[in-house]
Amino acid sequence: MKKPLCLLLCLLLLLPAAGGCAGPSGEEAVQTLSIRQEQISSFNRALADALVQAGARPTRILLPDDVCPLTEDAAVPANVSLVFGRGTALSVAAGRTLTIFGGVEAPNTYIFPGEGTVAGNIRGDAYVQWFGADASDFTANQTVPFQKALDVCDTVLVPSRAREYRVSSLTITRPVTLRGTGAARTAIRAASAAEPLIDVCASQVRIENLAVSFTPLEAQKRTFVRLNTEQQDLQDVSLYNIFVTNPGFAVCDAGAGQHTASNVTLDHIKINSNYNTGVWLRDCSTGIKLLDVTVSSFGPNLSTKGYVFENVQQMYLENVDNLGGITKTVKGGDGLTFINCANVSCYRVMTDYLNARHLVIRNCTKFHFSNFVTSLMCEEGLYFDGLTDSVMDVIKVNGNYPSTGPGAYLKNCSGNVFNDLIIIDASQSAVVLENCSGNVFNNLVTAGAARPYALEEREGCRDNRFQGLILTGAFSLQGDGSSIHGLRDEKDRLFAVIAAPAEG
Repeated sequence: MKKPLCLLLCLLLLLPAAGGCAGPSGEEAVQTLSIRQEQISSFNRALADALVQAGARPTRILLPDDVCPLTEDAAVPANVSLVFGRGTALSVAAGRTLTIFGGVEAPNTYIFPGEGTVAGNIRGDAYVQWFGADASDFTANQTVPFQKALDVCDTVLVPSRAREYRVSSLTITRPVTLRGTGAARTAIRAASAAEPLIDVCASQVRIENLAVSFTPLEAQKRTFVRLNTEQQDLQDVSLYNIFVTNPGFAVCDAGAGQHTASNVTLDHIKINSNYNTGVWLRDCSTGIKLLDVTVSSFGPNLSTKGYVFENVQQMYLENVDNLGGITKTVKGGDGLTFINCANVSCYRVMTDYLNARHLVIRNCTKFHFSNFVTSLMCEEGLYFDGLTDSVMDVIKVNGNYPSTGPGAYLKNCSGNVFNDLIIIDASQSAVVLENCSGNVFNNLVTAGAARPYALEEREGCRDNRFQGLILTGAFSLQGDGSSIHGLRDEKDRLFAVIAAPAEG
């Protein structure tokens, strides 16, 4: 008698408590409700009843495999998910609104075909096909389904297909992720001259895994992504794994001067044949990052700029390149330009074959560059005007084709340290200082032709210190209190300490 009683007690302990089953973590288990095929004719009532029955419990509502007509307003709470089959669609009548704060489980088919409105905040992943994007139509403008998806979904998925989706202009007004399946698999083409292609007017936005292209004749002023700070501050915006072809601007900021952008990341971005400026950021505060970004300008686009940063207060660049093509007939755009920026760190940056200056810094402070290389410039490799309290480590400038300026031209700069500055084949003086004071140059090396001087310090300079130099040419120090220590020629012959002013 004791053994059956023990078995009964064990069974009672295994039974769920009243009120529903508990999951392994103590959370209430998800219940599943179904709307049957015969209820389609009274779908409004069937959906309302199911939502009432769901109450506050986590619930999945299975819809019948047919077109379900919604002719009254309805709201799906955050604890409820609507489940669509392969042939299910929910058609919202014109003038009516389906508001979804929960989830939607559905294949990548057209599930919201009605003329009414789908609103709310759909949790989880959503396909642009849900709102009518057609993966088989390569000519139709698909702006409307893209915009509808961006307006109500947390994450918008753009599946790959044989050719690009044609889109005119999109506006992002809420936190959202727009995700393709890879820069080599999901492509969007600008379908009109509307500006910009994507206008980001909200924080917490991520765009990733896409290829984007513009028609060259329409691309002079077109922008891929604009960070619109005209009305509000923006935070936490990121672009990842994107290939952009023929833009006017790949990324730019509205730059109204009243609001700022912060925590903006460009990661694994390739910009090909830009027609204006690859990346142009203005009025940014902190947390700006460029990681593995390349701007390449060829063919008719040689007069364009690579990167322009204005009024940026904290930024980090790593593996950033600007590649161009030399021509003697087109005046080029500068490689990297910084204006009124502070607290900028750059590691492994390269500019190559540009028809203008490679690195321009104006009125900036607290920079740290490490491993910066320029090759084949038409004007100065480095042009600094008003740089203060900065450190430049391992900077190499290769000139000579068809360079028309000094390798490095410094004006109004003070309190900077240059470690391992190498200037090769400058067509004018290798290094020129004008109105500069209190700068330290450790291991300055010049090689090749430098006319008239390898090192030229002009009047108005003072207290600059040069130590550990190897110069292939004459030098001129006209500053007050400047000095050279440890000067060698190209044959490694040590010269005596020379105090300014001096020529040699």
